[in-house]
Amino acid sequence: MAANFLGSRAKLHLFRGSIGLRILHSFGRWILETISILETLIVATPAMPFQLTPANPLSFP
Repeated sequence: MAANFLGSRAKLHLFRGSIGLRILHSFGRWILETISILETLIVATPAMPFQLTPANPLSFP
């Protein structure tokens, strides 16, 4: 009886763990997709003609 109970508890734990892993996996894939999209956007946008914090304040247009 006790062994059967422990077996069902272990199966439930494994089942919940696999669901968590699946959610984590899809979420991680979404994060990677977002990062790659952001990278392509950053690369695609041309460099800004001016810096927000210029190294030399006199050269600020």
